[in-house]
Amino acid sequence: MNDFYQNILNRLRRVNKKRNLIDAFNGFLKFIIVITLVFFIVVLIESIFFFESTLRTIFVFLLIAAASIFFLTKVIFPLLKNINAFSNFDLNEIANFVGSKYPDIKDDLLNAVQLINYKQHNYSNDLIQAAFQKVYQKTENLDFTGTVKFNKWSDVRISSSALAAVFIMLFFLPFLNNAFERIVNYD
Repeated sequence: MNDFYQNILNRLRRVNKKRNLIDAFNGFLKFIIVITLVFFIVVLIESIFFFESTLRTIFVFLLIAAASIFFLTKVIFPLLKNINAFSNFDLNEIANFVGSKYPDIKDDLLNAVQLINYKQHNYSNDLIQAAFQKVYQKTENLDFTGTVKFNKWSDVRISSSALAAVFIMLFFLPFLNNAFERIVNYD
């Protein structure tokens, strides 16, 4: 039983790891977009109101603090989930996720995982072993990590175009360029 169980468990862990990496990448993309837009809004407001140096300094430090918190929550924490000390993934949820992509194993995979989780309910080892052997035989040729896909490329292209437009405006529109320089050199 241990071989079948360990094999399936390792494959489910790899799915969880890949999901966390994709979450971190998505978080990084969101981080870049949000910080750029917030910075652009601050520059736009500065171009209109010509703030004092003290207020510009406050804006810069608030922007840095917000960026740091956003980066920690959207990028660093998903990456830390892949370290075993921080790993607390729900095996039932991952099994259900993988099963939803392969309908012919959905119930079997989830049931086998639940048998292990509820072992204290006096399920026989033979029943558990038979369940994992059945799941293993059905899934030995399936790539569980293939169920996790990154489908954000169209969003990335749109966001990249918007960010490029923002940077072009910051550098080529004189009033925004001047405000940008005042924010960057906030003293």
